[in-house]
Amino acid sequence: MKTEPLKAAAEGLDLQTDLWWLAMILTGFLATFLAAFGFPSAGSFFAWLAVLVRLAIAAGVSQQPFGGIFARLLPFGLAAGLFSIFGDHMLVSWSERGQRVYPEHTGVLLSSPLYIPLMWACLMVEFGYVTVRLYGLVGKQVTGDLPFYAALLAGGVIAALWTACMDFWAVKARWWSYQPGEVILGGACALYVVIATFFIFCAFLPLFLGFLSCSGTRLYASIRYGLMYGFVMFVSYVVAHLLVEHKI
Repeated sequence: MKTEPLKAAAEGLDLQTDLWWLAMILTGFLATFLAAFGFPSAGSFFAWLAVLVRLAIAAGVSQQPFGGIFARLLPFGLAAGLFSIFGDHMLVSWSERGQRVYPEHTGVLLSSPLYIPLMWACLMVEFGYVTVRLYGLVGKQVTGDLPFYAALLAGGVIAALWTACMDFWAVKARWWSYQPGEVILGGACALYVVIATFFIFCAFLPLFLGFLSCSGTRLYASIRYGLMYGFVMFVSYVVAHLLVEHKI
């Protein structure tokens, strides 16, 4: 497997980029915590605060000499976030149980509140960084394709576990809720969403490698692979919903 572009991206990661990534993660964590436990009536305020500050950090770091990975992850994440609205539309449109419900009187893009595509962009940057970082660390110890597949699997597991935890807070913050379903963890988190997130981020590394290897312009590569990622999200939600809510 030709992973030279991915190796080059991973080589530039160090403690400095780790700290900026941590700043993004903690910003989202703190905003969600405050929305859930401190100011649930101001949920939309903290939703927008969470996404815009994190994107501002990513955009600012991407302009620094050491921020090359953020300069690549950000346009890829924004494009993937835009096309996520089709998968997100399925969450609110199931004819079966377990539908996601967004608050009324919220501006939407298709069926998604406007902050949802931006939230996905943040997640792509944050979990994408983790996946590439793990690939670089494992690649220093092991040769061959094992680092690629190990990072791929680890990225999916980390994203799924984080989603399982944060979805409870998102529901408590009134960003969304779920209709009764076959498996709603703690009455607040739909299991199929957690499983779909695992599928979605297992696909990150192959698609990001394609994005890095694309010979077209950055805009063309972002749209092309963002569209592919939107398709992956759509299929992941459908498959996960079938597995859980239909008990296949």
